[in-house]
Amino acid sequence: MEADHLSQGRFGIRYDLTWKSFDWVRDEWASQFGEGGASVSHWCAGDRTGEAAETTLGAMQEFARGQDILISGLGN
Repeated sequence: MEADHLSQGRFGIRYDLTWKSFDWVRDEWASQFGEGGASVSHWCAGDRTGEAAETTLGAMQEFARGQDILISGLGN
């Protein structure tokens, strides 16, 4: 994406507490997007099992609705 388009973008980065090394990647991406003028938001996922899973799903959907692009983990 060209830098002039970044300033108009809302980038959301979803992470969890399982992959601590992803914090380094997340910080680097946020820095790069921010330097391009993008708005960057972070959201930490909660429990994905049991009764708390419904709450997490609803919060994730709300977070995603406010983003133009959403990065969700490393995909591994």
